[in-house]
Amino acid sequence: MVYCVPEEMSSDGTKVIKFVAQSGKAFFVTADVAEGLGWEPLRAKTTIDNLIRDGIVWVDIGTMLKHICKMYWLPGLFLTTDAMPDM
Repeated sequence: MVYCVPEEMSSDGTKVIKFVAQSGKAFFVTADVAEGLGWEPLRAKTTIDNLIRDGIVWVDIGTMLKHICKMYWLPGLFLTTDAMPDM
């Protein structure tokens, strides 16, 4: 038997999604969220971790500007934005 328990997205999660959507990109890093929303880095990381747990955000560990970094992607924005970062 399968049980489904509906869960409402937090207001912080909604703010992150809106912020990223307004940026015109489908990807972001923790610092983007912290700086853009005026949050402490821990609040941004916790919110992003919750979005990952819920399957809303994907994680990509790669390189940007020759530095290893953890980038996050909102797959729902792939078709509505210039999704790929400039390398």
